[in-house]
Amino acid sequence: MAKRKTPNNNILEKDYNSGMTITEMGKKYSCSPAAIWYAFRRCGIKTKLRKQVGLSGAKHPQWKGGRIIKNGYPMRYMPEHSRRYKIPYVPLHVLEVEKKIGRTPTNKEPIHHIDLDRLNYHISNLYLCESNSAHQKIHSSLNKVVSILVKNKTLKFKNGLYYL
Repeated sequence: MAKRKTPNNNILEKDYNSGMTITEMGKKYSCSPAAIWYAFRRCGIKTKLRKQVGLSGAKHPQWKGGRIIKNGYPMRYMPEHSRRYKIPYVPLHVLEVEKKIGRTPTNKEPIHHIDLDRLNYHISNLYLCESNSAHQKIHSSLNKVVSILVKNKTLKFKNGLYYL
């Protein structure tokens, strides 16, 4: 087994408490930040959490305005919202439907994108389904229509792509 390159816990703790970041310490001791992190854990050195030092949300240096795209859906940072994902973001289509109906749709009320474009969260493109099975019926009806268009040769398939 290779010998560890990280310094002892007294030196690590002294550097960390003086304000050095884990990345800076890794450069100083010619090892990765992960090696420093694991040395901290091994030695029982407690680190400051981002929330404790005020580096979450808009105060974080990588903050980009609270909007991301996850699984193809545009999302907004809203840590207190009831429909947030495990990360503190809510899909914008949920917020649009919420504005229209005056309440937050439940998790058992899926929202269907009529044009199938997850990036299009305009209210005219959204349909609130009463259940997951109702949402599946919508997709099933779409598959049936596509099947009819293929059989009628309105929709054609060539070289791995469908076209009109």
